[in-house]
Amino acid sequence: MPLAVVADLWTTRGAAFAAGDGLLDAAPSGPRWLAEPEVAGVGVRVLREGAAAGRYDLASWVLMPNHVHVLVIPGDTLPRQIGRLKGRTAFEANRVMKRSGSFWAKDYSDRWIRNRHEWEKIIRYVGKSD
Repeated sequence: MPLAVVADLWTTRGAAFAAGDGLLDAAPSGPRWLAEPEVAGVGVRVLREGAAAGRYDLASWVLMPNHVHVLVIPGDTLPRQIGRLKGRTAFEANRVMKRSGSFWAKDYSDRWIRNRHEWEKIIRYVGKSD
């Protein structure tokens, strides 16, 4: 078998995600707004407020300098919940930074968790819970 085919067979979606996440973490350029404590505080507050309001169950989360990992059980459709989170944090973070314009990338990565083993693996990967 060609090496590329074998690599594809051995590379799980989780491994591919982790590799991509490693690239984000190591990015030498681009916005790193969440490294600012006040901006990160906005993200934390918005996440917790959404959970307290019952929009989702917030299982695990972590803010990185340039992206966020969130494990939620949404109370509404996931795209709607992500849209609310991104919209609210963008508005408030831009206000804190006295700027306007895009804050988050237009897309996001999501996946269904199919069993308890996957759930626990993702909790360990993300590493933060309330």
